[in-house]
Amino acid sequence: MSQRGGLRRWARRGLGLAGLVVTVAALVFVVRAVVATGAWARVVAGPGDLAVLGAAAAAYGVLSCLLSVGWWAVVRAVVPPPHGSSAPPSLGRLHRILATTQIGKYLPGNLFHYLGRVVAARAAGLPAAAVAASLVIETALLIAAAALVGAAALLATGAAGLSLSAGLGALPALPDWAARFAGAPGTVAPVAVAVAVGVGLGAIAVGAWVRPRGGGLGWLGVAAVSFAMFFAGCGLLLGGLAVRYAGANAAPIDPATMVATAAAAWLIGFVTPGAAAGVGVREAVLILLLTGPLDPGAAATVALGFRLATLLGDVVFLATGLPGSRTPAAVVVPETVAVRRE
Repeated sequence: MSQRGGLRRWARRGLGLAGLVVTVAALVFVVRAVVATGAWARVVAGPGDLAVLGAAAAAYGVLSCLLSVGWWAVVRAVVPPPHGSSAPPSLGRLHRILATTQIGKYLPGNLFHYLGRVVAARAAGLPAAAVAASLVIETALLIAAAALVGAAALLATGAAGLSLSAGLGALPALPDWAARFAGAPGTVAPVAVAVAVGVGLGAIAVGAWVRPRGGGLGWLGVAAVSFAMFFAGCGLLLGGLAVRYAGANAAPIDPATMVATAAAAWLIGFVTPGAAAGVGVREAVLILLLTGPLDPGAAATVALGFRLATLLGDVVFLATGLPGSRTPAAVVVPETVAVRRE
């Protein structure tokens, strides 16, 4: 048992180290691209650009409310009602908890927003076990929704694949097999579908293991749709920034390509261990995928603008949770999550 525990510790350390290496390399790549292309000056070139950035931040803050709807639906699915009552936690209460803790994702480790949500929910009367179960299912549904939205957008482009070939010119030489995979059409969409199906089935399995309330699978469907709408909205937001920064002589911006690009960048940043809010990793992916549809300078500018918009948007989202965030300690939920035992 101790040997197995030691292996798990070494595996966690290895994943953490690998995530750190990837994050640092991505940050170096992004900084070099931003400096070389003058992207920062283009993002804040004048009052009009600042207004666009503010509007994009407000839009992202509103989009983030869909995450609250998704988590609320997951809680409705997996938290059974207390004895003698059928009143679940309200959407408003769960939104305030999520909105006021989500900013913790920018802290190193990429875990503190989850811990903060558990602590805040428990302080409000929610059982820690129920919150932990909801976070596991929420994470699985987010990954599945991002993969499915990205795959659907890829298929809508008619190419069924994102090509990294143009962007890879900015990186050191890759092995032949990696270059062939990255540039080959038709490879990304099937992988995304496979990831989405596998993770989605895992979420359903966890939802079935944790005894759901009546209509539990229906509520999981509501959560999945909410998350899918969030990713689609993020893609359209990215497309709007691309139109702004691409220049008058650029090729038309394909909305489906932008949705697929945003979903891929979010997903890769999310699964990279230790990448706080995906900082560096997502921008690197955006630059690689957008170089081709856009020139390198515009790609770096869009990636930087999207990060600034989402950062400020998270502040807007935080602000939506502040009014009335002091809630009574009593929340009508059970003290434990009932688990099916065979």
